[in-house]
Amino acid sequence: GKKFYPGERKDPRLNRFHRVPLSAGSVSPPIPAVTYADAPKPASFEPVSPLRVLAGAAGVAGMVLMALILMFGANRGGVLDGMTMGNRLVMAAFTGLMGVVALAFANPRARIKAIGVGVLLTAGLVSLPFFFTEGSVPLRSGGPMVFEESESESIVQDEPEVDPRESELRGLIGTGPLEDEILRLKTEGSTRKAVGLWLRGLRASNRILVRDYLLRALGADPQSHPYPRSDNDYLMVVTGITQTLEEVAEVAGALGKVAKVYPEIQVVEITVDNESFLEGPIEKLTDNKHPAFYDLNKRELESINLSRVSKAVKRLADAEPKVYRSDISRKLISLLGEPGVDFKGDICSALAVWSDPPGPAGEAALREAALLMKAKGQVPESMIALIVKEGNPGVVPILDELWSENPTRWESLYGDVGPAAEATLIERFPSLEGSLRYSAVRLLGRVGGVESLPVLKSAEAGADAEMKVLIENATSAIRNRRAR
Repeated sequence: GKKFYPGERKDPRLNRFHRVPLSAGSVSPPIPAVTYADAPKPASFEPVSPLRVLAGAAGVAGMVLMALILMFGANRGGVLDGMTMGNRLVMAAFTGLMGVVALAFANPRARIKAIGVGVLLTAGLVSLPFFFTEGSVPLRSGGPMVFEESESESIVQDEPEVDPRESELRGLIGTGPLEDEILRLKTEGSTRKAVGLWLRGLRASNRILVRDYLLRALGADPQSHPYPRSDNDYLMVVTGITQTLEEVAEVAGALGKVAKVYPEIQVVEITVDNESFLEGPIEKLTDNKHPAFYDLNKRELESINLSRVSKAVKRLADAEPKVYRSDISRKLISLLGEPGVDFKGDICSALAVWSDPPGPAGEAALREAALLMKAKGQVPESMIALIVKEGNPGVVPILDELWSENPTRWESLYGDVGPAAEATLIERFPSLEGSLRYSAVRLLGRVGGVESLPVLKSAEAGADAEMKVLIENATSAIRNRRAR
């Protein structure tokens, strides 16, 4: 070992190596160590490891999540719709057991207390299926369903007995939510209706698209909801409508094929065509020289997806109307009157190209413009241009109001109306000032006749130099038209 000098290390055991024996008094007697208690276990004073903390948090979070599922997923259309009471209890008990184990693992110094808290949470979790019992009837692909008695169902049971085939059909479709909605509307004394659409083979990815289409096309309440059934089937409860069952079936025909109508239970069976929800080849849709361009875009106009319809309208507005002119024009006019369509300006631009014969498109655009004016909405310029192009004189009051608010934007279209605008301009002229008066003089020069000459003559008194030039030009234009 390493050498060291005497005195560098103080160790009583080194005394034996002295050459001269030390006196006995210089060696201290050994003192025995005192043991007060057993050494504590490290787990009793060491901090809890992160793994145990995560395990406890996961156990509590799992029980809370299962409680939310049992409460809010137990209704019709929820994630637990069709799951029986026994299965719900098994789910709750298993989740509670896992939570108790996780809490016991996370608290090594207070396992008894942690197990007690876990047992209380498990008891509350297991009790939830007894309070939230809606949707606990199993859904089967065939055969009648046995509904548990509730307040609303007891009222229905007081009615006369129904045909066994009808009862079997109700069980097959699961018409409980529809019956509850019909009963609610009847209790409230509402004049609205509720019907059911049995959508067969609807893909889950398309259900929101179908719901939005039905809400838009039928004007239904937003609380209308699709309830999942077996084999990719859905029961769509459409409420708050005024249409008859046959009219609903006609609207729902856009989703596929109407298989059957069941008036006794207010249900329409639809075999859904999921392929109709797919957009056509984009290279053919955008190439107006391709033979399939017009056919594919005409089909896009019939889609229930407004995004696809909007893109097809813009493509057709830039295309020459060669084929399907009457069909495309009729569909565009129908789209113009549909609620929820927010690209009516693009539709009017397309109708200006495809409208044949003139007349119906202008009337439809005039109705929409009047509705927008009444609702204080923004009227697209292409809508007014379509009405003017169609030669509909009913646009004059609307265009006159728009022109009075923004003469620079609407003066050109106002002048395109022609002689039909003269009477309105003459009536308004005495009260006009500023830029409106200048614009009115220019318009009278474009559309005015002999009745406008006295009005322009009276405006010369007190007019500035610019106004006098405009009046002189307008008078000359009117006299030149008369001479021809």
